[in-house]
Amino acid sequence: MKKAKDKPVKTRTNAEHTRNNAEKEQNIKKEIPHSSALVQHNSAFIEWQAPEFEYVEKDVSWYWMGLIVSILLLAAAVWQKNFLFAIFVVIAYLAVIYSAGQRPAIWKFTIDNNGVEIDPMKGKSVASKIYNYEDIEGFDIWDKELVLKVNKKISPYVKMIFPADKEKEIKEFLAKHVPESEYEIPISDSLSKLIGF
Repeated sequence: MKKAKDKPVKTRTNAEHTRNNAEKEQNIKKEIPHSSALVQHNSAFIEWQAPEFEYVEKDVSWYWMGLIVSILLLAAAVWQKNFLFAIFVVIAYLAVIYSAGQRPAIWKFTIDNNGVEIDPMKGKSVASKIYNYEDIEGFDIWDKELVLKVNKKISPYVKMIFPADKEKEIKEFLAKHVPESEYEIPISDSLSKLIGF
């Protein structure tokens, strides 16, 4: 009879133990979504790969036109006896011809809560650059490019090509950190687009 009386006591103890374990598991489950949501928020970022610059295919006529313009400028420099300008024209022509044949490298771009990173990726001699939000005065979207205005006297604008489907996402993300400001198109940019360079 004593054994029969002891059994319910043991069953009650096991039930209480099971109930306590269940409560602990529920408390842990309640905490996990909160912590994972926090990690997800802190690691929010936008990432894409794109060419360093937009490459425009150049035909033979483009090179002939460049040569003709260079010869005319060289002739004008010699006629005015400005030999320094003549040397500049020759060097500029060779630099343009060399640059015209260069294909753009594929770079990786990342925007996160810390700033904007440009990574030339593996095998490149150029080091990656990070622009923190305190160094960025504003941003604008211009002709399929993200343009950042940074705190630099020389080259104050940084341009990045991005996929068209990421435009809205990039705009909304950056607007939380820096103001959107209109990009004043310099003459050099307009001229480059005009001559297809």
